[in-house]
Amino acid sequence: SRSSFGGEQSGDDLGEIGVLADRLASTRAAEGRLKAVRQISHDLQSPLATMTLLKGHLPSGDVGEILSIAIDRVVTISSYLKREISAADKRSDEIIEGAEVEMLFSALDQEKSYEHPSMKLGFSLTGVGENARYLVDRGLLVRGLSNVINNSKEAGAENVSIQGKGSGGCLKILIEDDGPGFSQKILLGGFKEGVSTKESGQGLGLSQLKNTVESRGGEFSCGNKDNGGAVISLMIPQETSL
Repeated sequence: SRSSFGGEQSGDDLGEIGVLADRLASTRAAEGRLKAVRQISHDLQSPLATMTLLKGHLPSGDVGEILSIAIDRVVTISSYLKREISAADKRSDEIIEGAEVEMLFSALDQEKSYEHPSMKLGFSLTGVGENARYLVDRGLLVRGLSNVINNSKEAGAENVSIQGKGSGGCLKILIEDDGPGFSQKILLGGFKEGVSTKESGQGLGLSQLKNTVESRGGEFSCGNKDNGGAVISLMIPQETSL
């Protein structure tokens, strides 16, 4: 399905907003379950410590053996919960789901349309399943895309297009504008920190976006269009099930 952002809201748009609200509610429900698991894990620690101390003083015979096995089982469950909580915390930062990509595009469209009312923004998203999981830090991706839009505005661009497409086990994001394009200094600098055309710039924006994508096995490239304007291409791999 294709989603576009911006412009007047039709009945279909309101329907899509309802779907997004449902997905957000689902995400919050999952966060609530994780919070409950975290609380259970925490509450287990005190009685578990007591049980572990008593294990060395259990009676001999079948009763003592059964209690010892039960204590070991609780220890195993507690360790499992801790690992799952740690993994969930890590995934929450380094994974973005398909449904979140749509919400991310919509939020950026609203935010940047407000910040740069004279600029025309175009967002589109196709082929991304809501349950797809892509390997990228969501916070850093949002920051990177936001910086790119700001840079386009500062360079004099009037139109910016951001197209997302799920294809071949990855999320491809193509960003184009109608500004003057990248200078040779930027292109030859390899988008490293410290390379900037701004007097007060540190060259962090593009280099951070590049590192964000490439750190999880993705690809980053950019250049200038033949008819003028800058183009940036991101390839973000999809998480694969082992």
